[in-house]
Amino acid sequence: MSALFWFGYYRNDEGHLAAFIFGLFMLMPVLGTAISEAINGAFYSDYEGYFLSYIGLSHVSYGMLKWRDVIEILGQDAG
Repeated sequence: MSALFWFGYYRNDEGHLAAFIFGLFMLMPVLGTAISEAINGAFYSDYEGYFLSYIGLSHVSYGMLKWRDVIEILGQDAG
């Protein structure tokens, strides 16, 4: 999905909101795994968490390059 976003949205310096949201979705399993392992002990591979963290944080940071636009779009429905 990341490759599809790259060729569809990111290549023309667009898609910052999509990158931000995609990054958050990639970070959700990392957070869930961390909570699960805190309760039940180590179960998952550390490499999977590192990979998802890298992908998630890189997408979030790309999305936050134009953070004002992202926050403006996210805040439109709040009003």
